[in-house]
Amino acid sequence: KLDSEIKSWLAFAAQKVVEVNALAKALAGQKDEAYFAANTAAQASRRSSPRVTNEEVQKAAAALRGSDHRRATNVSARLDAQQKKLNLPVLPTTTIGSFPQTVELRRVRREYKAKKISEDEYVSAIKEEISKVVKIQ
Repeated sequence: KLDSEIKSWLAFAAQKVVEVNALAKALAGQKDEAYFAANTAAQASRRSSPRVTNEEVQKAAAALRGSDHRRATNVSARLDAQQKKLNLPVLPTTTIGSFPQTVELRRVRREYKAKKISEDEYVSAIKEEISKVVKIQ
């Protein structure tokens, strides 16, 4: 359901295999001109798209000075402020990536795929699981 313009800018696993294959053929002297022309067009589309080119952002970035990249406070002052506000343990941790799917979540997915539950029931169960995970974090 991705917008076709945005989709043309992306490459997922299947597209990556096609890309590597096209590069290998090109190195062997069998360049697929149409493939590379389409790739060039997609890159040009992304560079010129108002979805990724914002004049205000470009002006703000151009106006940055070296001092804008330095913090006003030193590390220990920021750590003290964070500790006062967040009361973190000595070795705070977070979860990076996805939480494992629970038995319940797998059941709900199976039932939805088998059309045993409605889309609303499925979405509700997913949202409930997300809520539990957010509370854990």
